[in-house]
Amino acid sequence: GGGRKVCSPDGYTFMLFPDPHPSQTPMSLALNVTCLDASLGYWRDLLGMKVVEQDKTSCTLVCGKGYTPCSLILTPLPSDTTLNHGYAYGRLAFSCPSNQLRAIEAAAVERSYDVLTPFLNLDTPGKATVQVVILGDPDGFETCFVGDEGFRELSKTDPKADILLDKAIESDDSVAWFEIKATKKTARKVS
Repeated sequence: GGGRKVCSPDGYTFMLFPDPHPSQTPMSLALNVTCLDASLGYWRDLLGMKVVEQDKTSCTLVCGKGYTPCSLILTPLPSDTTLNHGYAYGRLAFSCPSNQLRAIEAAAVERSYDVLTPFLNLDTPGKATVQVVILGDPDGFETCFVGDEGFRELSKTDPKADILLDKAIESDDSVAWFEIKATKKTARKVS
């Protein structure tokens, strides 16, 4: 009970639930994979996640030291099933010290994993520059490693954020766009 259903612009449905004990409840993410052994080679062997539970239907790994662990649940698909990422499958992101990013990239190259975005500096005008490396796991799930120092700087709360967002929404004509879209949808249902 108490969940809230939300939909992304691409039509994906998510259920959000309040967390009554945020410091005691680990977070988790489940991914369907085509080959559990290949996925373990990436998540466990390359990235150093620890297997805490495994059976024929799934494998649960954790990461994080000194924090409530985040778990990753890998669920192998039946061998005759194709993994379909759809249009907006997203990206996992981890922050780590910036000085570790080149070593992560080198380890991925050494083990023949996909490096989707080699080490680079992402400039954000007026804000901190962040360093990133983006890898691809055996099933094409993107894993972004972000330099923690820049990430923390960019993650600070902007006290003017609400005012700036309201101004941007007022000036972007999105209200008119949604009204046009709703009118077209209603017209299609009537005809």
